[in-house]
Amino acid sequence: MVRLPYAPRPGQERLAEAVRAVQRDGGALVAEAGTGTGKTVAVLAASIASRREDGRRILYATRTNSQQTQVLREHAALEAAGEDPGLLVPFMGRRQYCPFLSDDPRFRGADAEELSRLCSDAKRRARTAVASGRAVEGACPFYERLLHDGAGPVEAMLRGGVPDAATLAARVAETGSCAYEALKALLPKADVVTLPYVFVLDDGLRRALLEWLGTGADGCHLIVDEAHNLPGAAREHHSPRLSLMALKRAQKEAEDYKDPVLAGRVLATSLIDALVRCLLRLVDEFVRPETEADAADGLLPPGVLEETLLHGLRAPSPLLARLAAELIQWGEVVREDKRAKGRLPRSYLGSLGAFLEFWLLEREAPYVHLVSGGENPAVEACLLDPAAVLGWLQEFWSTVHMSGTLRPLEEHRALCGLPDRTRAEEIASPFDAGRLRIYGIEGVHRGFEAMRRDPGLAARQQDIARALLRRWTGRIGLFFPSHAMLRDYLEEGFLHDVDASVHAERPEMDSHALSRLVAAFRADPAPRCLLVGVLGGRLTEGLDFPGDAMERMLLFGVPYPKPTARLQALIHHHERKHGAGWRFAVHNPVGRTLRQAIGRLIRGPEDQGTAVVLDERVVRFRTLLPPLWMVRGPEEVDEARLQEREGFIPADRV
Repeated sequence: MVRLPYAPRPGQERLAEAVRAVQRDGGALVAEAGTGTGKTVAVLAASIASRREDGRRILYATRTNSQQTQVLREHAALEAAGEDPGLLVPFMGRRQYCPFLSDDPRFRGADAEELSRLCSDAKRRARTAVASGRAVEGACPFYERLLHDGAGPVEAMLRGGVPDAATLAARVAETGSCAYEALKALLPKADVVTLPYVFVLDDGLRRALLEWLGTGADGCHLIVDEAHNLPGAAREHHSPRLSLMALKRAQKEAEDYKDPVLAGRVLATSLIDALVRCLLRLVDEFVRPETEADAADGLLPPGVLEETLLHGLRAPSPLLARLAAELIQWGEVVREDKRAKGRLPRSYLGSLGAFLEFWLLEREAPYVHLVSGGENPAVEACLLDPAAVLGWLQEFWSTVHMSGTLRPLEEHRALCGLPDRTRAEEIASPFDAGRLRIYGIEGVHRGFEAMRRDPGLAARQQDIARALLRRWTGRIGLFFPSHAMLRDYLEEGFLHDVDASVHAERPEMDSHALSRLVAAFRADPAPRCLLVGVLGGRLTEGLDFPGDAMERMLLFGVPYPKPTARLQALIHHHERKHGAGWRFAVHNPVGRTLRQAIGRLIRGPEDQGTAVVLDERVVRFRTLLPPLWMVRGPEEVDEARLQEREGFIPADRV
């Protein structure tokens, strides 16, 4: 029996025992556990019990910082309850933990590899400074302090309990030491490691992580939190693109380095000029949106980029692979030169070579080649099947995939390429379902064809939203299918006669700006306070709004994706492989986005929430959103009288 730090909730012990079983026998578990199940502490407690028996390490992968913070909180609760949960290391990248480089404006925007190169130099100089007893220019003072003190003080902080990774980073920096290198040094002693998805998704980072831990994948239990994000994250991570802006930057870099001659015959600038012409020609030929609703991308026939480029260069086909290889070599020259000069060791020529090499590879994984238009045209090698790059999941002794919105579980198993023997558990939320009311408004439709037939639909949607907002007070969420629609509605002034304080998400916000936005919304004393964002964005997943932090929500449409060439390719692939293209690529992901957003309202047993979807198409998702009530207008959104209305039937009983 797994010991929990709180009185068990319904289904919690069942989840913990399922985790224990898969960690004992090996393999995979996919589990949907509804809001309030207490899945984080149940899975963590079960895994710690397994660790005590088999000695395997626990890797807890999260998508957001808030999810990592939840793990830290539950780990502390287990310790406070008298358990010995072992050492937890909240591991993140240098961007979050490096006090020496992260605040340097010269290195803003550096990626993990670039920061690693800079860090290596600063550490080498620090070791020289410590060995010689004299100051060395460019040495990292935080690493010097770590060399003197060791990782012991940071380990003491961890064992004393830290509320979140940001607080830990600040506390370690105050001591003058380096959190990143200290935590890396502590990994061999760690019982539990929390980390972002990228440390397991990226092949190089995953190998490095296991090397730092001093174990193989089969010596670890992997937990994937909010696992419904894993297939999409894998697809995105393994779908490289080359944009016009990147080509222009490569052109400038080639000029700065005296225009290298590639393969003994082609100037780097000539190759890039040919690529620019090729890209623009492909946009003209293959990006032809039929309507304003169609996104500007197109599917490229096999080999068309190579043929177009070779024609422009008047060169034989074997030359392309050699050009790519030499660009990669020049990239290393450029990076090392910039590194020696104390600049960001970035090479656009090297990145171009890596992209071309990837594009030219013959691979078994199903990819399609796309070209997109717009202000920054690009070509992309788009991965269709995440299972093709997630084979490493089966290298771990066990994997637990959990989320509150993972259904259909068989679909997740297929997308991740998990074996047929994968265990599955569905555990309903223990909270009273009657505390959440979900309404759809009949006669309102955000579909493009419907909007074209009846331009007044947008005005009707806005009228209904204003009518509801004037009746409501407190903190309210307004979520739109896209940033463009959010911007248009706000610029049109649809809130002009609603007395409210507005906190609106912007697409360019980084995580810190978004955190400040949420904090301001939560602290705003206004009688009516609006948090405005996008469905599927950072505000509608991973953030909690318990109690009166948010009790009502308006969703301005069903977030169907645009009919892009990418989407059509995904539908075709899943239809061919699973016989369910629309369901895999559109219906279930859209339903999951709706469930994630609405789930922000009910975070505790006493919470109450009302969500109104201003789009009658929501009735298509009635099996995913019970109870769903379809009403004719805002006057029928009345929890007290709704079920008493004679003849009224909820959508899930239709």
